[in-house]
Amino acid sequence: MRPSRFPGAVRPHFGGPWEPPLARRRRFARGFLAGVMACCVLMAPSVLLAGQLDFPPVADFDILSADGSQVIGHTHFTLSPEASGSQLIYIESRFLNGEHDIEQNRLADRGPNELPVLKTYEHSFFNPGGTLVRQAKADFLSGQASCLIYDNGEQKVYTATLNLPADTYAGSALLIPLQRHLSQGSKDPVEFHDFTCVPGPKVVAVSAAAKELTRWVHYPGETLEVDVKPEFGWLDFVIAPFVPKMHAWFNPTDSWNFVGGQLTRYYKGPQIILARVPPAVTALPGNPNAAAPEIAKGPTPPLAEQPPPAVH
Repeated sequence: MRPSRFPGAVRPHFGGPWEPPLARRRRFARGFLAGVMACCVLMAPSVLLAGQLDFPPVADFDILSADGSQVIGHTHFTLSPEASGSQLIYIESRFLNGEHDIEQNRLADRGPNELPVLKTYEHSFFNPGGTLVRQAKADFLSGQASCLIYDNGEQKVYTATLNLPADTYAGSALLIPLQRHLSQGSKDPVEFHDFTCVPGPKVVAVSAAAKELTRWVHYPGETLEVDVKPEFGWLDFVIAPFVPKMHAWFNPTDSWNFVGGQLTRYYKGPQIILARVPPAVTALPGNPNAAAPEIAKGPTPPLAEQPPPAVH
Protein backbone atom coordinates (compact mmCIF):
# COMPACT_ATOMS: atom_id res chain seq x y z
CA MET A 1 0.00 0.00 0.00
CA ARG A 2 1.39 3.38 -0.97
CA PRO A 3 1.60 6.09 1.72
CA SER A 4 -1.16 8.70 1.69
CA ARG A 5 -0.58 11.90 -0.26
CA PHE A 6 -2.21 13.85 2.56
CA PRO A 7 -0.60 14.16 6.02
CA GLY A 8 -2.42 12.23 8.73
CA ALA A 9 -4.67 10.36 6.34
CA VAL A 10 -5.09 6.60 6.19
CA ARG A 11 -5.84 5.20 2.75
CA PRO A 12 -8.60 2.56 3.19
CA HIS A 13 -9.21 0.01 0.44
CA PHE A 14 -12.65 -0.74 -0.91
CA GLY A 15 -13.53 -3.57 -3.22
CA GLY A 16 -14.49 -3.00 -6.83
CA PRO A 17 -13.10 -3.12 -10.36
CA TRP A 18 -9.64 -1.74 -10.97
CA GLU A 19 -9.41 1.65 -12.66
CA PRO A 20 -6.37 3.57 -13.95
CA PRO A 21 -4.76 5.88 -11.36
CA LEU A 22 -5.52 9.04 -13.36
CA ALA A 23 -9.20 8.13 -13.74
CA ARG A 24 -9.37 7.39 -10.02
CA ARG A 25 -7.85 10.78 -9.17
CA ARG A 26 -10.26 12.57 -11.52
CA ARG A 27 -13.21 10.81 -9.86
CA PHE A 28 -11.82 11.67 -6.44
CA ALA A 29 -11.40 15.34 -7.41
CA ARG A 30 -14.98 15.60 -8.63
CA GLY A 31 -16.29 14.02 -5.45
CA PHE A 32 -14.17 16.27 -3.26
CA LEU A 33 -16.17 19.33 -4.34
CA ALA A 34 -19.33 17.76 -3.04
CA GLY A 35 -17.71 17.43 0.37
CA VAL A 36 -16.01 20.78 0.71
CA MET A 37 -19.15 22.83 0.68
CA ALA A 38 -22.10 20.68 0.38
CA CYS A 39 -21.45 18.34 3.10
CA CYS A 40 -20.65 21.80 3.56
CA VAL A 41 -21.97 22.80 3.05
CA LEU A 42 -25.35 22.68 3.09
CA MET A 43 -23.47 25.39 4.60
CA ALA A 44 -24.35 28.36 6.68
CA PRO A 45 -22.19 30.91 8.48
CA SER A 46 -20.46 28.32 10.54
CA VAL A 47 -19.23 29.22 13.86
CA LEU A 48 -16.38 30.20 16.06
CA LEU A 49 -16.80 30.17 19.80
CA ALA A 50 -17.57 33.34 21.72
CA GLY A 51 -14.80 35.92 21.82
CA GLN A 52 -12.98 34.66 18.71
CA LEU A 53 -14.98 35.73 15.65
CA ASP A 54 -18.47 37.11 15.26
CA PHE A 55 -21.00 34.64 13.83
CA PRO A 56 -24.77 35.10 13.97
CA PRO A 57 -26.67 32.54 16.11
CA VAL A 58 -29.35 32.22 13.42
CA ALA A 59 -29.26 32.59 9.63
CA ASP A 60 -31.43 31.58 6.67
CA PHE A 61 -30.55 30.76 3.07
CA ASP A 62 -32.44 30.25 -0.16
CA ILE A 63 -31.36 27.24 -2.20
CA LEU A 64 -31.31 28.09 -5.90
CA SER A 65 -31.06 25.92 -9.00
CA ALA A 66 -27.63 25.62 -10.63
CA ASP A 67 -28.37 28.50 -13.01
CA GLY A 68 -29.87 30.65 -10.24
CA SER A 69 -33.23 30.89 -12.00
CA GLN A 70 -35.42 29.17 -9.39
CA VAL A 71 -35.71 28.85 -5.63
CA ILE A 72 -35.71 25.08 -4.98
CA GLY A 73 -35.47 25.03 -1.18
CA HIS A 74 -34.47 26.76 2.05
CA THR A 75 -31.78 26.26 4.70
CA HIS A 76 -32.00 27.26 8.37
CA PHE A 77 -28.83 27.56 10.49
CA THR A 78 -28.53 27.80 14.28
CA LEU A 79 -25.59 27.97 16.68
CA SER A 80 -26.16 27.12 20.33
CA PRO A 81 -24.09 26.18 23.42
CA GLU A 82 -24.44 22.74 24.99
CA ALA A 83 -24.21 21.66 28.61
CA SER A 84 -20.93 19.86 27.85
CA GLY A 85 -19.31 23.17 26.92
CA SER A 86 -19.35 22.41 23.21
CA GLN A 87 -21.02 24.56 20.57
CA LEU A 88 -23.52 22.91 18.23
CA ILE A 89 -23.95 23.96 14.60
CA TYR A 90 -27.35 22.64 13.49
CA ILE A 91 -28.35 23.07 9.84
CA GLU A 92 -31.61 21.86 8.33
CA SER A 93 -32.23 22.14 4.59
CA ARG A 94 -35.61 21.41 3.03
CA PHE A 95 -36.17 21.18 -0.70
CA LEU A 96 -39.44 21.90 -2.45
CA ASN A 97 -39.47 18.37 -3.91
CA GLY A 98 -39.76 16.96 -0.36
CA GLU A 99 -36.11 15.98 0.18
CA HIS A 100 -34.29 17.28 3.25
CA ASP A 101 -30.97 16.94 5.01
CA ILE A 102 -29.59 17.70 8.47
CA GLU A 103 -26.01 18.61 9.37
CA GLN A 104 -24.66 18.67 12.94
CA ASN A 105 -21.19 19.83 14.01
CA ARG A 106 -19.88 19.94 17.58
CA LEU A 107 -16.93 22.21 18.30
CA ALA A 108 -14.58 22.49 21.28
CA ASP A 109 -12.77 25.66 22.33
CA ARG A 110 -8.94 25.70 22.33
CA GLY A 111 -8.42 29.11 23.91
CA PRO A 112 -8.85 32.82 23.09
CA ASN A 113 -6.33 32.93 20.22
CA GLU A 114 -6.86 29.48 18.73
CA LEU A 115 -9.36 28.14 16.24
CA PRO A 116 -11.85 25.71 17.77
CA VAL A 117 -11.54 22.04 16.86
CA LEU A 118 -14.25 19.83 15.46
CA LYS A 119 -15.30 17.04 17.84
CA THR A 120 -17.99 15.29 15.81
CA TYR A 121 -19.56 15.73 12.38
CA GLU A 122 -22.72 14.17 10.94
CA HIS A 123 -24.61 14.99 7.75
CA SER A 124 -27.72 12.94 6.87
CA PHE A 125 -29.77 13.10 3.66
CA PHE A 126 -33.41 11.96 3.40
CA ASN A 127 -35.75 11.29 0.48
CA PRO A 128 -39.26 12.83 0.24
CA GLY A 129 -40.65 9.95 2.31
CA GLY A 130 -38.26 10.68 5.18
CA THR A 131 -36.04 7.63 4.57
CA LEU A 132 -32.29 7.96 5.06
CA VAL A 133 -30.47 7.70 1.71
CA ARG A 134 -26.91 8.79 2.55
CA GLN A 135 -24.89 9.84 5.58
CA ALA A 136 -21.39 11.07 6.45
CA LYS A 137 -20.09 10.73 10.04
CA ALA A 138 -16.78 11.31 11.79
CA ASP A 139 -15.56 11.31 15.40
CA PHE A 140 -12.55 13.62 15.40
CA LEU A 141 -11.36 12.35 18.79
CA SER A 142 -11.25 8.64 17.93
CA GLY A 143 -10.73 9.01 14.18
CA GLN A 144 -13.65 6.68 13.42
CA ALA A 145 -15.38 7.72 10.20
CA SER A 146 -18.10 6.25 7.99
CA CYS A 147 -19.90 7.01 4.75
CA LEU A 148 -23.27 5.38 4.02
CA ILE A 149 -25.22 5.39 0.78
CA TYR A 150 -28.22 3.48 -0.58
CA ASP A 151 -27.71 2.56 -4.24
CA ASN A 152 -30.80 1.03 -5.90
CA GLY A 153 -32.00 -0.12 -2.50
CA GLU A 154 -28.65 -1.67 -1.56
CA GLN A 155 -26.89 -0.25 1.49
CA LYS A 156 -23.17 0.45 1.10
CA VAL A 157 -21.13 1.46 4.13
CA TYR A 158 -17.49 2.55 3.90
CA THR A 159 -15.53 2.86 7.13
CA ALA A 160 -12.01 3.93 8.08
CA THR A 161 -9.97 4.98 11.08
CA LEU A 162 -8.27 8.26 10.21
CA ASN A 163 -5.48 10.17 11.88
CA LEU A 164 -7.05 13.63 11.57
CA PRO A 165 -4.73 16.65 11.75
CA ALA A 166 -5.79 19.46 14.11
CA ASP A 167 -6.61 21.68 11.12
CA THR A 168 -9.16 19.21 9.71
CA TYR A 169 -12.75 20.42 9.36
CA ALA A 170 -15.86 19.12 7.60
CA GLY A 171 -19.11 20.40 6.16
CA SER A 172 -20.03 23.95 7.10
CA ALA A 173 -17.22 24.02 9.69
CA LEU A 174 -14.82 24.52 6.76
CA LEU A 175 -15.84 28.16 6.93
CA ILE A 176 -14.05 28.58 10.26
CA PRO A 177 -10.48 28.76 8.88
CA LEU A 178 -11.70 30.73 5.85
CA GLN A 179 -13.35 33.44 7.93
CA ARG A 180 -10.41 33.67 10.33
CA HIS A 181 -8.02 34.07 7.39
CA LEU A 182 -10.13 36.82 5.81
CA SER A 183 -10.49 38.67 9.12
CA GLN A 184 -6.71 38.83 9.42
CA GLY A 185 -6.49 40.73 6.13
CA SER A 186 -4.21 38.21 4.43
CA LYS A 187 -4.16 38.07 0.63
CA ASP A 188 -2.24 34.79 0.54
CA PRO A 189 -3.96 31.43 0.00
CA VAL A 190 -4.87 29.50 3.14
CA GLU A 191 -4.33 25.76 3.50
CA PHE A 192 -6.02 23.23 5.79
CA HIS A 193 -7.64 19.76 5.61
CA ASP A 194 -11.15 18.53 4.86
CA PHE A 195 -12.94 15.31 5.83
CA THR A 196 -15.29 14.15 3.10
CA CYS A 197 -16.98 11.09 1.54
CA VAL A 198 -15.85 10.34 -2.05
CA PRO A 199 -17.53 7.87 -1.64
CA GLY A 200 -15.48 6.47 1.27
CA PRO A 201 -13.93 8.50 4.13
CA LYS A 202 -11.03 10.69 2.99
CA VAL A 203 -8.85 13.48 4.37
CA VAL A 204 -8.03 16.04 1.68
CA ALA A 205 -5.53 18.89 1.63
CA VAL A 206 -7.39 22.12 0.73
CA SER A 207 -6.24 25.47 -0.65
CA ALA A 208 -8.46 28.58 -0.74
CA ALA A 209 -7.66 31.89 -2.45
CA ALA A 210 -9.58 35.18 -2.30
CA LYS A 211 -10.34 37.42 -5.27
CA GLU A 212 -11.14 41.14 -5.37
CA LEU A 213 -14.24 42.72 -3.81
CA THR A 214 -17.16 42.65 -6.21
CA ARG A 215 -20.96 42.59 -6.31
CA TRP A 216 -22.61 39.17 -6.34
CA VAL A 217 -25.99 39.03 -8.06
CA HIS A 218 -27.61 37.03 -5.21
CA TYR A 219 -26.67 39.32 -2.29
CA PRO A 220 -26.73 43.12 -1.80
CA GLY A 221 -23.54 45.15 -1.43
CA GLU A 222 -19.92 44.20 -2.03
CA THR A 223 -18.76 40.66 -1.34
CA LEU A 224 -15.45 38.82 -1.53
CA GLU A 225 -15.28 35.68 -3.63
CA VAL A 226 -13.11 32.79 -2.43
CA ASP A 227 -12.20 29.84 -4.64
CA VAL A 228 -11.62 26.52 -2.88
CA LYS A 229 -9.89 23.51 -4.40
CA PRO A 230 -8.09 20.30 -3.39
CA GLU A 231 -4.31 20.14 -3.67
CA PHE A 232 -2.79 17.30 -5.70
CA GLY A 233 0.80 18.53 -5.90
CA TRP A 234 2.46 17.96 -9.26
CA LEU A 235 -0.74 16.34 -10.60
CA ASP A 236 -2.67 19.63 -10.35
CA PHE A 237 -2.01 20.54 -13.98
CA VAL A 238 -3.41 17.16 -15.10
CA ILE A 239 -6.46 17.02 -12.82
CA ALA A 240 -7.46 20.72 -12.68
CA PRO A 241 -9.37 20.71 -16.02
CA PHE A 242 -11.63 17.93 -14.71
CA VAL A 243 -12.47 19.53 -11.34
CA PRO A 244 -15.78 21.50 -11.26
CA LYS A 245 -15.41 25.09 -10.07
CA MET A 246 -16.52 25.93 -6.51
CA HIS A 247 -16.94 29.38 -5.05
CA ALA A 248 -17.97 31.04 -1.77
CA TRP A 249 -18.87 34.66 -1.04
CA PHE A 250 -18.26 36.58 2.20
CA ASN A 251 -19.50 39.95 3.51
CA PRO A 252 -16.61 42.31 4.44
CA THR A 253 -18.96 44.62 6.38
CA ASP A 254 -20.35 41.84 8.61
CA SER A 255 -17.30 40.16 10.17
CA TRP A 256 -16.66 38.29 6.91
CA ASN A 257 -19.72 36.10 7.40
CA PHE A 258 -20.59 33.65 4.65
CA VAL A 259 -23.41 34.90 2.40
CA GLY A 260 -23.50 32.32 -0.37
CA GLY A 261 -21.87 29.57 -2.35
CA GLN A 262 -21.91 27.70 -5.64
CA LEU A 263 -21.37 24.01 -4.99
CA THR A 264 -22.29 20.38 -5.49
CA ARG A 265 -24.82 19.09 -2.97
CA TYR A 266 -23.03 15.77 -2.32
CA TYR A 267 -20.73 13.28 -4.06
CA LYS A 268 -21.89 13.01 -7.69
CA GLY A 269 -24.94 15.08 -6.72
CA PRO A 270 -26.61 18.11 -8.35
CA GLN A 271 -25.06 21.56 -8.36
CA ILE A 272 -26.85 24.28 -6.39
CA ILE A 273 -26.44 27.88 -5.27
CA LEU A 274 -26.91 29.03 -1.66
CA ALA A 275 -27.87 32.67 -1.11
CA ARG A 276 -28.25 34.10 2.36
CA VAL A 277 -31.49 35.90 3.15
CA PRO A 278 -30.36 39.34 4.40
CA PRO A 279 -31.57 40.43 7.84
CA ALA A 280 -34.55 42.81 7.70
CA VAL A 281 -33.47 46.28 6.59
CA THR A 282 -35.52 49.20 7.83
CA ALA A 283 -33.12 51.94 6.72
CA LEU A 284 -29.70 51.99 5.13
CA PRO A 285 -26.79 53.68 7.01
CA GLY A 286 -26.48 57.35 6.21
CA ASN A 287 -29.79 57.52 4.37
CA PRO A 288 -32.87 56.67 6.49
CA ASN A 289 -35.17 57.11 3.48
CA ALA A 290 -33.29 54.71 1.20
CA ALA A 291 -34.82 51.41 0.20
CA ALA A 292 -33.09 48.10 0.63
CA PRO A 293 -31.20 46.97 -2.51
CA GLU A 294 -32.79 44.52 -4.91
CA ILE A 295 -31.44 40.97 -5.02
CA ALA A 296 -31.66 38.79 -8.11
CA LYS A 297 -33.72 35.72 -7.28
CA GLY A 298 -35.59 33.19 -9.37
CA PRO A 299 -39.28 32.33 -9.03
CA THR A 300 -40.38 29.91 -6.33
CA PRO A 301 -42.18 26.79 -7.64
CA PRO A 302 -45.20 25.45 -5.69
CA LEU A 303 -44.22 23.66 -2.48
CA ALA A 304 -44.47 19.87 -2.78
CA GLU A 305 -46.43 18.05 -0.12
CA GLN A 306 -44.10 16.23 2.21
CA PRO A 307 -44.88 13.80 5.05
CA PRO A 308 -43.25 14.27 8.44
CA PRO A 309 -39.67 12.90 8.42
CA ALA A 310 -39.04 9.46 9.87
CA VAL A 311 -37.13 9.27 13.12
CA HIS A 312 -33.82 7.41 12.90
